[in-house]
Amino acid sequence: MPTRIAEYYSEEILDWSEYIEAFRDESDLINERLSDVIRRNSISNIAQKVEVYQDALDRMADIFETIEDEFNIQEQAIKDGEAFIEDTRVNPEIERRQELLRERMKEAEKEFIDVKFGCYQFLSDLLS
Repeated sequence: MPTRIAEYYSEEILDWSEYIEAFRDESDLINERLSDVIRRNSISNIAQKVEVYQDALDRMADIFETIEDEFNIQEQAIKDGEAFIEDTRVNPEIERRQELLRERMKEAEKEFIDVKFGCYQFLSDLLS
């Protein structure tokens, strides 16, 4: 029996997981740069300004962590042990959950791009 739907869903989740890992790497780099700003700068209110961006990155980390938890639920639904379920067993609930994951990832990706741009703009303004 074909298992193409479950395999596709799993590949989609894997791609999103890789994106989240890249987010973590980039987020760590941005946080490091923001921390460097605090260490190098003697302006008294710079820490408050940096904290806004660090909080935004932390919020994104929480969002992606929640999505990853949802990935695990979906992965369990599309597998029977280690094997993918047959296409005939992909029910409307599994399809709905995958669609919600797509939407959540799109929203999270857009939000991360905005947060990242804001952080880089802030860092760029400080160095100008």
